[in-house]
Amino acid sequence: MGACCQTNQPLEKYDTIANMKLEQWYIGNDFFDGFTFNRSIQLDENNSFQKFLRQSWKGKNLQASPPPRNCIASFNSKNHADLYYSIQKGVPNYLIREVVLKIVTFDDDLARNNYGEVLECLEPLPDFVNLPATLEPFFGRRDLNNVFLTPIGIVSCKRILHAIKMTMTEIKVCILLPRVTQLLLWFLKEHEVFQVIQVLLNESKGTQMCEKYSLHFPFGLEKFKNIARIICKHLEQENNKRLRVVIKDVIYSFLVGYISPSFYPIVLMYFLADGMGGFIRFVVSLFKLCWSGIDPCFSSENSREELIFKVREICKSTSDIASIMKNAYKVILDISDNTSVSSIRSGEDLTFYTPIFDGASKIIESPEEIHALFSYIPQKYLKHNISLRFSIHKTGFESQKFVDAFTGIIGPSILLMETYKKRVIGIFLDKSIEDMGDIEESDSCFFVLRPDFNVFNHVKGEKFRVSVDLKNGFIVSDSDKDICLIVGAGLSNAFTAESKIFNSPKLAKSDEFLIYDLELFELA
Repeated sequence: MGACCQTNQPLEKYDTIANMKLEQWYIGNDFFDGFTFNRSIQLDENNSFQKFLRQSWKGKNLQASPPPRNCIASFNSKNHADLYYSIQKGVPNYLIREVVLKIVTFDDDLARNNYGEVLECLEPLPDFVNLPATLEPFFGRRDLNNVFLTPIGIVSCKRILHAIKMTMTEIKVCILLPRVTQLLLWFLKEHEVFQVIQVLLNESKGTQMCEKYSLHFPFGLEKFKNIARIICKHLEQENNKRLRVVIKDVIYSFLVGYISPSFYPIVLMYFLADGMGGFIRFVVSLFKLCWSGIDPCFSSENSREELIFKVREICKSTSDIASIMKNAYKVILDISDNTSVSSIRSGEDLTFYTPIFDGASKIIESPEEIHALFSYIPQKYLKHNISLRFSIHKTGFESQKFVDAFTGIIGPSILLMETYKKRVIGIFLDKSIEDMGDIEESDSCFFVLRPDFNVFNHVKGEKFRVSVDLKNGFIVSDSDKDICLIVGAGLSNAFTAESKIFNSPKLAKSDEFLIYDLELFELA
């Protein structure tokens, strides 16, 4: 085995096999230099972080049946949708290989044979051992520093890139490709990395004009310049030329040097799950969190190298990865040139696109009801799929699970309630519930879905707040604490009243009504 298998820690150190998997996840991988990696990070902090990430994956079944024999490599949209919400919360290192191979599926024997045949066709292969370690010849990069690969891993990386270069000759400039290949070798075998890269490249060729940046590999330098402009725009620094210099380096480096190596796998998984959009969101979230320290760097007369070095050090000193991850998916990319949030009544902001439901609704009875509801939710909130987080028909009247589900949602949500008389009412919240305190401007709305569809949008300037807890249940109230909607703590009854916040009447026929069913969805 390679350097990655070296450890000075006795086996007795580990309380359980689970802890050993968390802390020594790279055992058996000759490509990854775990010894050097551990010396470059805060090991105790990293182990605690990995244990934290594991919590979101408890009970998640990744041991699905293997793909059919002779199954060619492809992007598995269903598995991607199933895992998307969990990936947002971070994937522990010991599960990354399994997650990646659920997203890109293939017959392993066929993939191994195909890669071997590709290498045979390319013989004689270059002497990768004696080629410059910078990987200069590949895909428009000036250089590429090694990121914790062993000598065996470096050769494997060069071999993969050479095979891609010779078999996909139309791809000339793809700045991120070498870096992503390096990071995938932390977790996958050489032929597996080749298959994953091929699938993502082919997918990217078909989505080069994707407005939401769900593509993985932009081709050409102009695409990268445009991504830098988008990031600066989200930081409200469109005219800051020195910031743009830094952001170009951020993209070029794939954040290597800007964050602790412990967090490189998080960036990789955001990228795999959401393409360049995931990467952009992570960068915007990081820079917003560090902005008070970064901003003064642009006013001093530093050289380009000094400026980049200072910004890297400031970002790297930020250890609040949980806040970066939490805020990353609040960044909305598919916005118009006018970045102000428009009213939900704006016709140009409506869409009849129906997102994928991850967990079928028992309350919504027809496609017409789905179309009606989503025609009044701005397109910028309909990025991916709708995930069912709680329902009475599945869970029962479990108040604790309802509160946990609601507080665990990190973005927009929809709460549906059905009465015993088949009336369906609900609320759309455009932010996580913990961000819904004294809101004056929002795209949130009340609605009646059945018997007759009607929407009641938030009136700008009217403050409201939303809360949920075990004692009081779910409450929507105005700044004077006048309640316009409450779901009782036991989830069996609710109260509704006229509201100046939403310019709405009582949502039900009576002030108080019994709940037949309730569903909570996250717009992930």
